[in-house]
Amino acid sequence: MKILGIIGIPLAILGVHGGTGALFAVVGARSAWNTGLFPIIFVVSAMVSGTALLLAAYIIKTKVSKQPIDKSMVISLGKMMIAFLFIDLLLQFYEYLVGVYGLEPEHLQNMAIQMGGPYSWSFWGVQMFLGAAVPIFIIFYKKTAANINAILTAAVLVVIGIIGVRFNIVVPSQIVPVFEGMPAGNYYPTINEWMVSVGIGAMGLLIFTIGDRLLPLEESPENMEREG
Repeated sequence: MKILGIIGIPLAILGVHGGTGALFAVVGARSAWNTGLFPIIFVVSAMVSGTALLLAAYIIKTKVSKQPIDKSMVISLGKMMIAFLFIDLLLQFYEYLVGVYGLEPEHLQNMAIQMGGPYSWSFWGVQMFLGAAVPIFIIFYKKTAANINAILTAAVLVVIGIIGVRFNIVVPSQIVPVFEGMPAGNYYPTINEWMVSVGIGAMGLLIFTIGDRLLPLEESPENMEREG
Protein backbone atom coordinates (compact mmCIF):
# COMPACT_ATOMS: atom_id res chain seq x y z
CA MET A 1 0.00 0.00 0.00
CA LYS A 2 2.87 2.38 0.77
CA ILE A 3 4.36 1.73 -2.68
CA LEU A 4 0.99 2.42 -4.34
CA GLY A 5 0.68 5.63 -2.33
CA ILE A 6 4.20 6.77 -3.26
CA ILE A 7 3.44 6.18 -6.95
CA GLY A 8 -0.20 7.26 -7.01
CA ILE A 9 -0.15 10.56 -5.09
CA PRO A 10 2.49 12.36 -7.23
CA LEU A 11 0.92 10.91 -10.38
CA ALA A 12 -2.51 12.20 -9.36
CA ILE A 13 -1.19 15.67 -8.42
CA LEU A 14 1.14 16.25 -11.37
CA GLY A 15 -0.41 14.12 -14.09
CA VAL A 16 -4.16 14.00 -13.54
CA HIS A 17 -5.45 17.01 -11.61
CA GLY A 18 -2.60 19.46 -12.09
CA GLY A 19 -2.23 18.36 -15.71
CA THR A 20 -5.94 18.86 -16.39
CA GLY A 21 -5.81 22.32 -14.82
CA ALA A 22 -2.79 23.16 -16.98
CA LEU A 23 -4.69 22.09 -20.12
CA PHE A 24 -7.44 24.57 -19.25
CA ALA A 25 -4.96 27.30 -18.28
CA VAL A 26 -3.20 27.37 -21.66
CA VAL A 27 -6.42 27.93 -23.66
CA GLY A 28 -5.88 31.54 -24.66
CA ALA A 29 -9.21 31.75 -26.49
CA ARG A 30 -11.08 31.45 -23.18
CA SER A 31 -9.96 34.18 -20.80
CA ALA A 32 -11.88 32.62 -17.90
CA TRP A 33 -9.63 29.54 -18.18
CA ASN A 34 -6.43 31.34 -19.11
CA THR A 35 -5.07 31.79 -15.59
CA GLY A 36 -2.09 30.36 -13.72
CA LEU A 37 -4.31 29.53 -10.74
CA PHE A 38 -6.16 26.78 -12.57
CA PRO A 39 -3.65 23.94 -12.01
CA ILE A 40 -3.54 24.76 -8.29
CA ILE A 41 -7.34 25.06 -8.07
CA PHE A 42 -7.76 21.66 -9.72
CA VAL A 43 -5.30 20.03 -7.30
CA VAL A 44 -6.91 21.60 -4.21
CA SER A 45 -10.42 20.74 -5.46
CA ALA A 46 -9.25 17.14 -5.88
CA MET A 47 -8.01 17.18 -2.27
CA VAL A 48 -11.44 18.42 -1.17
CA SER A 49 -13.45 15.89 -3.17
CA GLY A 50 -10.99 13.07 -2.44
CA THR A 51 -11.22 13.61 1.31
CA ALA A 52 -15.01 13.83 1.09
CA LEU A 53 -15.28 10.66 -1.01
CA LEU A 54 -12.94 8.78 1.32
CA LEU A 55 -14.95 9.91 4.33
CA ALA A 56 -18.30 9.00 2.76
CA ALA A 57 -17.02 5.62 1.51
CA TYR A 58 -15.60 4.73 4.93
CA ILE A 59 -18.81 5.60 6.81
CA ILE A 60 -21.08 3.81 4.33
CA LYS A 61 -18.83 0.74 4.20
CA THR A 62 -18.62 0.39 7.98
CA LYS A 63 -22.38 0.91 8.36
CA VAL A 64 -23.20 -1.69 5.69
CA SER A 65 -20.73 -4.22 7.11
CA LYS A 66 -21.90 -3.37 10.67
CA GLN A 67 -18.35 -2.70 11.86
CA PRO A 68 -17.45 -0.18 14.58
CA ILE A 69 -16.79 3.33 13.27
CA ASP A 70 -13.68 5.18 14.38
CA LYS A 71 -15.51 8.34 15.45
CA SER A 72 -12.41 10.40 16.22
CA MET A 73 -10.98 9.65 12.76
CA VAL A 74 -14.27 10.60 11.09
CA ILE A 75 -14.39 13.91 12.96
CA SER A 76 -10.74 14.62 12.08
CA LEU A 77 -11.33 13.84 8.40
CA GLY A 78 -14.39 16.09 8.44
CA LYS A 79 -12.33 19.00 9.77
CA MET A 80 -9.58 18.28 7.22
CA MET A 81 -12.18 18.28 4.44
CA ILE A 82 -13.47 21.70 5.52
CA ALA A 83 -9.90 23.06 5.80
CA PHE A 84 -9.23 22.03 2.19
CA LEU A 85 -12.61 23.52 1.23
CA PHE A 86 -11.66 26.89 2.74
CA ILE A 87 -8.41 26.90 0.73
CA ASP A 88 -10.36 26.02 -2.42
CA LEU A 89 -12.86 28.82 -1.81
CA LEU A 90 -10.02 31.29 -1.22
CA LEU A 91 -8.35 30.35 -4.51
CA GLN A 92 -11.65 30.67 -6.36
CA PHE A 93 -12.17 34.10 -4.78
CA TYR A 94 -8.78 35.28 -6.03
CA GLU A 95 -9.53 33.88 -9.47
CA TYR A 96 -12.71 35.97 -9.67
CA LEU A 97 -10.90 38.97 -8.18
CA VAL A 98 -8.27 38.83 -10.93
CA GLY A 99 -11.05 38.72 -13.52
CA VAL A 100 -12.75 41.78 -12.03
CA TYR A 101 -9.54 43.81 -11.77
CA GLY A 102 -8.44 42.76 -15.26
CA LEU A 103 -11.66 44.14 -16.78
CA GLU A 104 -11.51 41.50 -19.51
CA PRO A 105 -14.95 41.68 -21.20
CA GLU A 106 -15.19 37.93 -21.85
CA HIS A 107 -14.17 37.12 -18.28
CA LEU A 108 -16.72 39.57 -16.87
CA GLN A 109 -19.42 38.17 -19.14
CA ASN A 110 -18.57 34.65 -17.98
CA MET A 111 -18.90 35.73 -14.34
CA ALA A 112 -22.24 37.39 -15.12
CA ILE A 113 -23.55 34.15 -16.66
CA GLN A 114 -22.32 32.14 -13.67
CA MET A 115 -23.67 34.40 -10.95
CA GLY A 116 -26.71 36.05 -12.51
CA GLY A 117 -27.51 34.21 -15.72
CA PRO A 118 -29.29 30.97 -16.60
CA TYR A 119 -26.67 28.89 -14.75
CA SER A 120 -26.70 30.89 -11.52
CA TRP A 121 -28.60 28.01 -9.86
CA SER A 122 -25.46 25.89 -10.25
CA PHE A 123 -23.15 28.54 -8.80
CA TRP A 124 -25.27 29.77 -5.88
CA GLY A 125 -27.39 26.69 -5.24
CA VAL A 126 -25.03 23.77 -5.86
CA GLN A 127 -21.50 25.15 -5.54
CA MET A 128 -21.87 27.78 -2.81
CA PHE A 129 -24.91 26.65 -0.77
CA LEU A 130 -25.03 22.84 -0.94
CA GLY A 131 -21.30 22.35 -1.57
CA ALA A 132 -19.88 24.94 0.83
CA ALA A 133 -22.25 26.72 3.24
CA VAL A 134 -24.18 23.66 4.44
CA PRO A 135 -21.11 21.39 5.00
CA ILE A 136 -19.26 24.18 6.84
CA PHE A 137 -22.31 24.70 9.08
CA ILE A 138 -22.59 20.96 9.78
CA ILE A 139 -18.94 20.58 10.76
CA PHE A 140 -18.83 23.68 12.98
CA TYR A 141 -22.28 23.43 14.58
CA LYS A 142 -21.92 21.76 17.98
CA LYS A 143 -25.01 19.54 17.67
CA THR A 144 -23.87 18.06 14.34
CA ALA A 145 -20.07 18.29 14.55
CA ALA A 146 -19.79 14.86 16.22
CA ASN A 147 -22.79 13.23 14.52
CA ILE A 148 -21.69 10.51 12.07
CA ASN A 149 -24.77 10.79 9.84
CA ALA A 150 -24.42 14.57 9.70
CA ILE A 151 -20.74 14.30 8.74
CA LEU A 152 -21.69 11.77 6.05
CA THR A 153 -24.25 14.26 4.72
CA ALA A 154 -21.60 17.00 4.70
CA ALA A 155 -19.17 14.78 2.78
CA VAL A 156 -21.76 13.87 0.13
CA LEU A 157 -22.75 17.54 -0.26
CA VAL A 158 -19.10 18.54 -0.71
CA VAL A 159 -18.75 16.01 -3.54
CA ILE A 160 -21.91 17.41 -5.17
CA GLY A 161 -20.50 20.91 -4.74
CA ILE A 162 -17.23 20.01 -6.48
CA ILE A 163 -19.25 18.57 -9.38
CA GLY A 164 -20.97 21.96 -9.49
CA VAL A 165 -17.57 23.67 -9.55
CA ARG A 166 -16.52 21.62 -12.57
CA PHE A 167 -19.82 22.39 -14.31
CA ASN A 168 -19.36 26.12 -13.63
CA ILE A 169 -15.82 26.02 -14.98
CA VAL A 170 -16.67 24.25 -18.23
CA VAL A 171 -20.18 25.27 -19.31
CA PRO A 172 -20.59 29.04 -18.71
CA SER A 173 -17.15 29.72 -20.21
CA GLN A 174 -18.22 28.09 -23.47
CA ILE A 175 -21.55 29.93 -23.52
CA VAL A 176 -19.69 33.21 -24.04
CA PRO A 177 -19.07 33.66 -27.80
CA VAL A 178 -15.42 33.78 -28.87
CA PHE A 179 -16.05 36.30 -31.67
CA GLU A 180 -17.80 39.59 -31.08
CA GLY A 181 -21.29 39.75 -32.55
CA MET A 182 -21.97 36.01 -32.36
CA PRO A 183 -24.95 34.85 -30.27
CA ALA A 184 -24.37 33.28 -26.88
CA GLY A 185 -24.54 29.51 -26.70
CA ASN A 186 -26.95 27.34 -24.75
CA TYR A 187 -26.44 23.95 -23.12
CA TYR A 188 -28.36 21.45 -21.00
CA PRO A 189 -27.22 17.87 -20.35
CA THR A 190 -28.94 15.20 -22.42
CA ILE A 191 -30.18 11.88 -21.07
CA ASN A 192 -27.17 10.15 -22.66
CA GLU A 193 -24.78 12.45 -20.81
CA TRP A 194 -26.59 11.80 -17.53
CA MET A 195 -26.32 8.05 -18.13
CA VAL A 196 -22.61 8.32 -18.93
CA SER A 197 -22.07 10.27 -15.70
CA VAL A 198 -23.94 7.62 -13.70
CA GLY A 199 -21.89 4.91 -15.41
CA ILE A 200 -18.61 6.64 -14.53
CA GLY A 201 -19.73 6.92 -10.90
CA ALA A 202 -20.70 3.24 -10.86
CA MET A 203 -17.33 2.30 -12.34
CA GLY A 204 -15.60 4.23 -9.55
CA LEU A 205 -17.62 2.37 -6.93
CA LEU A 206 -16.78 -0.94 -8.61
CA ILE A 207 -13.05 -0.14 -8.60
CA PHE A 208 -13.25 0.86 -4.93
CA THR A 209 -15.06 -2.38 -4.08
CA ILE A 210 -12.47 -4.50 -5.91
CA GLY A 211 -9.65 -2.60 -4.19
CA ASP A 212 -11.32 -3.06 -0.82
CA ARG A 213 -11.48 -6.82 -1.41
CA LEU A 214 -7.96 -7.29 -2.80
CA LEU A 215 -5.84 -4.66 -1.02
CA PRO A 216 -5.10 -4.44 2.74
CA LEU A 217 -6.90 -1.13 3.27
CA GLU A 218 -7.46 -1.79 6.96
CA GLU A 219 -4.97 -2.81 9.61
CA SER A 220 -5.42 -6.44 10.61
CA PRO A 221 -3.74 -8.09 13.62
CA GLU A 222 -1.51 -10.08 11.23
CA ASN A 223 -0.31 -6.95 9.41
CA MET A 224 0.31 -5.15 12.71
CA GLU A 225 2.42 -8.09 13.95
CA ARG A 226 4.47 -8.08 10.72
CA GLU A 227 5.12 -4.34 10.97
CA GLY A 228 6.00 -4.70 14.64
